[in-house]
Amino acid sequence: MVFVLNQHQDKWGSDTHTRVDMYKLRDLESRSMTYDFHGGYYVRGSSLPGMGDYTRRLDVYQLPSVNKNSEWREWTHPDIGVDVRDFVLQTDYDLLVLLEAGEPISDHETTEDSPDALQHIKIHLRSLETGQPHPAAACPVLECQLPSYMQSMCSFYAQVVGRYISVFFQVLAWRGTRSYELKIWDWTTGKLISVSWTSIDGAESFTFLSDQLILIPCPVTFTDGGLRHQAHLDIYKFDEPSTDDAIAQPAQLIASLYLPEVPEVTGTRFIISRFSCRCDPPPSPSAQIAVPYVGRPKIYDLASNNRVLCVAMEALNIRVNTGGRTRTKSMLYISCADLVDMVMDILDKSTQESTVVTIPWKDWGNKASWVDIGQIYTGNQCYVHGQRTVGLVYARNENIAEDAEEETTRIHSLVIFDFDPVRVKQASRQVRRGVRISDPKAESAWDIPAEETKLMRNLFLAGETKADRLFSVRSTLINEEFHSPYCYVMIDEEHAGLGGTQIIVSSLYIQLGLCVVGWGFER
Repeated sequence: MVFVLNQHQDKWGSDTHTRVDMYKLRDLESRSMTYDFHGGYYVRGSSLPGMGDYTRRLDVYQLPSVNKNSEWREWTHPDIGVDVRDFVLQTDYDLLVLLEAGEPISDHETTEDSPDALQHIKIHLRSLETGQPHPAAACPVLECQLPSYMQSMCSFYAQVVGRYISVFFQVLAWRGTRSYELKIWDWTTGKLISVSWTSIDGAESFTFLSDQLILIPCPVTFTDGGLRHQAHLDIYKFDEPSTDDAIAQPAQLIASLYLPEVPEVTGTRFIISRFSCRCDPPPSPSAQIAVPYVGRPKIYDLASNNRVLCVAMEALNIRVNTGGRTRTKSMLYISCADLVDMVMDILDKSTQESTVVTIPWKDWGNKASWVDIGQIYTGNQCYVHGQRTVGLVYARNENIAEDAEEETTRIHSLVIFDFDPVRVKQASRQVRRGVRISDPKAESAWDIPAEETKLMRNLFLAGETKADRLFSVRSTLINEEFHSPYCYVMIDEEHAGLGGTQIIVSSLYIQLGLCVVGWGFER
């Protein structure tokens, strides 16, 4: 076992062992597609002909794994029997969570500050292996209702930690603003554990920091009845009801970590318009909420605190006089262990339960790394595992004429960011092909125009407190041309995968293929 673990770490440390495998996926005749990737399982959902745009069919692909001693396997659930808006996986428990949303139903007149409809939600708890109701779920369908403004459909995001499943419902409110509800259930009993909601603040995602702590990024701040564009990370604590008949209580806000305040710039209005987070896999559950393990035994596993929080930011720069605008994308990375340590310290020192501690940027910013990712494509999920993240760098193929039809042809390479302090220190001491240390203050590897990102760069790297913690970068050239751009990249402890609609490998044309770059396994 020690040999396998050492071999695994060695293969992640250099591109010497990189091997690319191409897997053919099933052809689709659908109008829509959803997907998730967890624990070496890639699941792709699609609609059925003549049955609308909702997901009804699931194709499941299990990647080969040394850690789990498993081979490539695939199977299909041809019709799951419900109209699914989205789904998530927790393969440790063979759990497939299907989110079904009915059309908003109006039952009263519209007013500016109240919802004009209600939307009925069903959360189906299934076995990924069989597609049938999960045997550990006493109530295999969880139900709730959400307010709907202007009869808009809500969007979802969910995470599972042990017995807890938390679902974040984002609601499009009046005049395009966003509000949310966050509900936590014990999925094995069907009991509602906690429910939280908010006024309009633009939040669009969440993550578990531990099995009792939840983090929600918010792009705006309300003070003295007014709105201010200062982003912050809110951390909530929730407790399970003490008795079976007790009513679920809202999670308690215990701390807010503030990002640096955007300075006033003459002739320019600068705001962080999108602000979301990812942190995968979720933390390991404590013994009190653990679920009996049903997956394949592993040789090694990720430590619960060995995870990095990825905070994605999209900044909007509006020129007041001309009306012109530019958008820039960047990412802030910080260790979950550092965040949890700060919160535990707050809880230990707090004398009043209702106190919300404000943590300014100067007290935590130097624990983070800020990176301009304008030229690095990730998709919106599955791009992080533990303290590694994956991205796709692409460039225009100069051999293609500018007026050619295939304007999206690219030559792709993968980049892996690693924020684990031990591995970063090791990488700084030895030279390995394809691996280097990145200093956020000096990073310029992706040819990003300086003027477009100057404001964001100065915000996070030019002040007294700099988000400049070092990390390692591993670049691997995927020396092929792809005539359709990949929709997303994915990563777990052994694989990095590229998923999309078409790939070309040498002279072989494969439709609907999955490209897997393997560092941690050999077959």
